[in-house]
Amino acid sequence: MNDKRAMFCREYLVDFNATQAAIRAGYSVQTAGAQGGQLLQILEVQVYVAELMDARSKRVDITADDVLR
Repeated sequence: MNDKRAMFCREYLVDFNATQAAIRAGYSVQTAGAQGGQLLQILEVQVYVAELMDARSKRVDITADDVLR
């Protein structure tokens, strides 16, 4: 994965807004909406986002069940 995609993944976790994450990662404002959606379709990106979410959950010691309560 290239640095720009990795940055998109990290930025996506900030607010789960693909367009804004793409802009913050350095993609063009004019194409960020399309780019964000396309990036989320890439398996490599999906896996990395899931890994980052899992790591964050472990760091703050919270599970999906805790969120639902």
